[in-house]
Amino acid sequence: MIPVLKENRLLQTVQPFVNWSPVAYPEATKVPSSTYWRYSRNMMLGNGIFVAIILFIVRQWTSPLWWSLAVIWLLVVALQGLYAARQGAIGFNQQLLVAQVGHAFGRSRYVVPRNKVQSLVLQQPILLRHTLVHVVINVRHGNSNQEITIKYLPKSVGKLVWQWYAPSLPNPMVD
Repeated sequence: MIPVLKENRLLQTVQPFVNWSPVAYPEATKVPSSTYWRYSRNMMLGNGIFVAIILFIVRQWTSPLWWSLAVIWLLVVALQGLYAARQGAIGFNQQLLVAQVGHAFGRSRYVVPRNKVQSLVLQQPILLRHTLVHVVINVRHGNSNQEITIKYLPKSVGKLVWQWYAPSLPNPMVD
């Protein structure tokens, strides 16, 4: 929200100006630690292709320096994936949804009033069909759409989020 304020003073500072601002954040459910490796894998796969292209361009297949740089790069990327995984969380109360998403070098926390959520989708990749879901929240952002995705949440949390969003509608992805 306001990058100059410290986290512990943010809500009490913003509350006089934003009438729907919470007094405290709702209890959040974090991404399970058993799924952290998936974030690292995804980051390493994308960057591994980049590293392979660089090695192909410089044609230094036997140079220990280039291989050392590649391994160090992939290690840093794996650690960034672990950081991003540890930041993922979602929480809600009757009025607000709080979604926290980790990135390679930071974290974004979104506090969205219930009536401002334009759509909410639960996605289940084929290999995660019975255990995990991705929660995708669409919020209006100026003249465009802000898509907030929290990946690898337990299926039970996905069901709770759906019940919060549309209590009277069945969700074909989870039911």
